[in-house]
Amino acid sequence: MRRAGLAVGALVALVAAAFAVRTLRAADTDADPAPAPPRVLVCATEMAEACTDLADATVEVRVEPPGTTAARLRGGGTLGGDAWLVPRPWIELVQDDARADRRRSARRRTPWPARRSW
Repeated sequence: MRRAGLAVGALVALVAAAFAVRTLRAADTDADPAPAPPRVLVCATEMAEACTDLADATVEVRVEPPGTTAARLRGGGTLGGDAWLVPRPWIELVQDDARADRRRSARRRTPWPARRSW
């Protein structure tokens, strides 16, 4: 019985020591962590009202005409944000343009005899 009491006492001491070490380590790393930068949501002008409802400290909303964003993407630029909220036809237009560009560039890389059709 005495051995069981010693084992339980040792176990309690080890758990208490683990909690003490964990608390000391947490105190060292809790010194004002840098806030995460806000996510950027690029919205079409038609969706501006819905987008402004989503804006808060973690989401920055940028409203611009969808044609402006599409032209930037077609030109090889980046979205300039984390997401693009736009009516579906705009996304399909940009995707279709990207597919057409890939097909055109694939045809340019194909050797001449392979392009012949008789």
